[in-house]
Amino acid sequence: MIGLVARMLVVALAVSACGRLPSPGAVNPRAEALEPAERPSPSEVLATCLDPASAGQDPLPAGDAAAQIAEITARVEELRELRFGGRAVTPEFVSRLEISRRVAATLERGYSPEEADADRRIYSTFGAVPPDIDLRVTAARLVAGGTVGFYDPESDQLVVATRDREAPLGPREQSILAHELTHAVVDAAFGLPLPRELIANGTGDASLAALALVEGDAVLVERRFTQSGIPGADLASAEIGVPAGVPYVLNAAVRFPYVYGAAFACVLFREGGFPAVDAAYGDPPTTTAQVLFPERYLAREPAADPRDLAMLPAPWQRGPTDTFGAADLLWLFEAPGDEEAAALDDPLGSAFDWAGGEVQLWTDGPRSAVGVALVDRGAGELCDAVSDWYEAAFPDDERVDTGIGEVLARDGATQDAVLRCGGAEVRLGIAPDLATARALAA
Repeated sequence: MIGLVARMLVVALAVSACGRLPSPGAVNPRAEALEPAERPSPSEVLATCLDPASAGQDPLPAGDAAAQIAEITARVEELRELRFGGRAVTPEFVSRLEISRRVAATLERGYSPEEADADRRIYSTFGAVPPDIDLRVTAARLVAGGTVGFYDPESDQLVVATRDREAPLGPREQSILAHELTHAVVDAAFGLPLPRELIANGTGDASLAALALVEGDAVLVERRFTQSGIPGADLASAEIGVPAGVPYVLNAAVRFPYVYGAAFACVLFREGGFPAVDAAYGDPPTTTAQVLFPERYLAREPAADPRDLAMLPAPWQRGPTDTFGAADLLWLFEAPGDEEAAALDDPLGSAFDWAGGEVQLWTDGPRSAVGVALVDRGAGELCDAVSDWYEAAFPDDERVDTGIGEVLARDGATQDAVLRCGGAEVRLGIAPDLATARALAA
């Protein structure tokens, strides 16, 4: 996820992993006032960047794997309008089990138990993950199990899963290779962004936005390659299911760079072809709101800086602080309490009202407290959406009297919450007691 959990995702996806993942709901690439049913889905947006007339017109020649790799490499250069030059990248074909092992090892090295514990505390207070979840294990199951290829820009290593390393490449292997070669040729031309550097500076939202550009670009080329070069390919059969017990928000976060990133790249492509996509590598999106709503990227609309969150006295100890983005809100709104059936009426429309955000963790032994500061973009409806989400996520909590400026106050079995709104400010405090929750929401 964005914010704190972005560390986990970017570590796992730093090798630009390619997975077959299902598509989420709608995205609105250009207009700001469409009804939910009128918003095109990410796949509908992506379809506008494909050419139906090219379907199956240029099939890959039959032959051995080496000849196919050479042909796919040449086609990726042509489609992406970039050249490798003297930078040769030789793909390595391994089993799915070996790819899973490598990605899991990368995640284990880069996502520490302390980071995972902080993420668990925050997202369990949101009701998005169980309080006792092991995020490192769950992330490894989700990401490693769903990875079918990756490119590592630090080592120029390109790896693709295959069932038979001696046989010619099948449709799935060809498609994956086109995706990963796109990463490689872009890296050769511009150098891929390193979202981990953004995370180190506490800008997890920007890190996932940059990752969406990288993966969306590769998905766009992959789909254009597949449409013209693999007649009748049914790659939907290669989609990988979500392991049991994986919370909705984790799966939605892993899908984000591919699904919404592809729609974002398509909008840039429609604006000015691949030169417009190229330019974005020098000026990447800085918020996931710019990815979800590309008109904000085209206008270079920055995130607003919310007022600093409150400090808590001892024995509370201050934990990590990070950005909290529009996509964070989207995923919470789509599945309050990890229940998709409880989704808000228009999650994306509600997330549209985001203009900036920050999240802060406090700890006292096993106890956790979380403050969230959001900025409403101007419609004045973000406060109501956050209130509706919290009530849907914790329907059994008792309502208590609200104070001045408070919109919501809830007394739960394990935590209490206070939501305060005023002007463009939306401030949520979640803590073991109402007094602490009120202090965080102040």
